[in-house]
Amino acid sequence: MGSSTRTAILTALLCLGESDSFPGTPPKPSIWADPSPMVTKGSPVTIWCQGSLQANVYHLYKQNISKPVETEAPQDSSNKTSFSIESMSTHTAGLYQCTYNTSMNSSSELSEPLPLVVTGAYSAPSLSAHPGPVVASGGNVSLSCSSNLTSGTFRLLKEGGADPPRNMESRTSHGRGQAVFPVGPVNTSHVGTYRCYVSHSSYPYAWSDPSDPLHLEVTGGCSPDASISWDPKMTDLSCVPSGALGVTGVSDMASWGLNHRVLIGVSVAFILLFLLLLLLLLIRHRRQGKYRKSAQRQADLQLPAGAADPQPKDRGLQIRSFPHTPCSAPADAAVKDTQPEEGVELHHQAAASEAPQDVTYAQLNHSTLRRETTPPPSQSEDPPAELSMYAALAIH
Repeated sequence: MGSSTRTAILTALLCLGESDSFPGTPPKPSIWADPSPMVTKGSPVTIWCQGSLQANVYHLYKQNISKPVETEAPQDSSNKTSFSIESMSTHTAGLYQCTYNTSMNSSSELSEPLPLVVTGAYSAPSLSAHPGPVVASGGNVSLSCSSNLTSGTFRLLKEGGADPPRNMESRTSHGRGQAVFPVGPVNTSHVGTYRCYVSHSSYPYAWSDPSDPLHLEVTGGCSPDASISWDPKMTDLSCVPSGALGVTGVSDMASWGLNHRVLIGVSVAFILLFLLLLLLLLIRHRRQGKYRKSAQRQADLQLPAGAADPQPKDRGLQIRSFPHTPCSAPADAAVKDTQPEEGVELHHQAAASEAPQDVTYAQLNHSTLRRETTPPPSQSEDPPAELSMYAALAIH
């Protein structure tokens, strides 16, 4: 029984080795283009095909051609090879696949198709956004692409995006081909730069030059895997990928923003208080200046009692009439300024600055007024026309 068990195990191992050494169908190869499957007209491109270490020859096929367009051996005993196109054109553009054969003369399946596109075959279309390139989160926007090529297909691409281009058949409007791509409801995943191309219906892999870039912006919202962060100046809100900021970091930013606003409020209050105090000091200084000016003016107009003032301030003062007393002169006697004597006082007061002119008041004390008369004229002289009286006035 021991011998039969060892025989069964040995048989199983031989069968397993045979299955590994002689597989039924080689695995499907992979295909890609370097540097990109979209190549500008006249530029070179390399198509890579990767299969198995057991492959001894690779074949490159193009759509609608039954025979391989190129055949290459593996490079440096590796599991891949390359097919080079020196100058891209509308003839080399198309859909490519590759396959390989093993040393056991078995063929692999065809790879996935690789669309190789040439750009620059036609003039660039125009791209615009309606109602505008800035859209609120959750809103909708339409990207319109138009071209002189009335019959063809428009293709909308997002730069750096993993999604394939969106295709839409052209519709003629006002003599131009046009396609409108609706976008929305939008979120932050739609933010980016878009371009559109157009191709003829008969040559789907020959595209036009790209349109001018259109940058789409989304405001007022963050994607589900993003967090809100506060700008240090508290003027903007932005979205940050989840994990970039923890709960503590967000709370610290919010606390910092609150303290920042409180500090601004206190600073504004201090500035307003300082301006108010400065205004009060200016008003007080102005009032004191007016008071000192008025006091100085009154001091200039007032002189001590009994002091002589050879030149009275008010030269225009004239007394036209006097009360009739036994020793008084006629009513029309002129009063002339002389040196002051006792018993005569003049009170001079200045009116307020708003009055058009100063008013002078004079008060005469007749009980002490001294009269001086001229001696009687001689017989040879003519008598004087009138009696003159002199009074000394003191201005206080």
